[in-house]
Amino acid sequence: MQIGNIFSGISSLGIGSRVVLWTLGCLKHCPGCISPEYQFFDKEKERSVEDIIEELKEYKFDGVTISGGEPFLWSKELKELVKLIKKNFTDDILIYSGYTIEELYAKNDKDINYILKNIAVLVDGPFVQSQLDNVLLRGSKNQRILVMNPKYLKPYQEYLKQEKVVNLVKQGRAMYVIGVPIEGMQDAMMSLMEESDYE
Repeated sequence: MQIGNIFSGISSLGIGSRVVLWTLGCLKHCPGCISPEYQFFDKEKERSVEDIIEELKEYKFDGVTISGGEPFLWSKELKELVKLIKKNFTDDILIYSGYTIEELYAKNDKDINYILKNIAVLVDGPFVQSQLDNVLLRGSKNQRILVMNPKYLKPYQEYLKQEKVVNLVKQGRAMYVIGVPIEGMQDAMMSLMEESDYE
C-alpha cells in the first residue's frame, strides 16, 4: 500500500498517544480537504504491511489512527494491517473514510467487512466545506463518529466532550498541523508558519 506519512505521539486524532498513518490516493477530492497532498497516488511510496508493522514497533502508543487519502482504496492491505495491529499492539484502531458506512457495506467486500468488524471507531462520510463543525474528530456535520467496538463506547463518549485540538509536528523544515482544525485555524497556522520562516 502507499503511505504518505506516519507520525507518533499524536493526541488530536483519538484517545491517548497515537500513531497516525496517512494512505495515499482518494477519488473524492472534496473541496477544502485538509490533506490534499495525500489525494494522489505515488508508486515511490509503496510499503508492505510487514514493513509498516516493523516501524510501529519503534513507537510507544495507545491507539492507531488511519487516515488519507482514502484508506479503503487499499482494502486488502488495510485488512492485513488492521489484523496485525490488533494482534501485536492494540484494538483501538480508528479509521477515517470519505465513504459512508452504508456505502462500505454495500460493496459486499469480505476485506472491508473484516475491517469494520475489527476496528474501534469509523469516522465516515466526505468532508463538506459548507457544514464545518467544531466536534472533535470530524470536519463537517455530515460526518459520523461511529464506535464499532462496544468496549470503546464510553471512552470515546468522554473523549468527544473535549475541545478540538491539533498537534504541530516539525519534520525538517516542514511543519505539519495534525488533527481536524476549527474554522479559520488553517489560515492562522499558515500565517504563523510564514512568520516563523517554515517551508
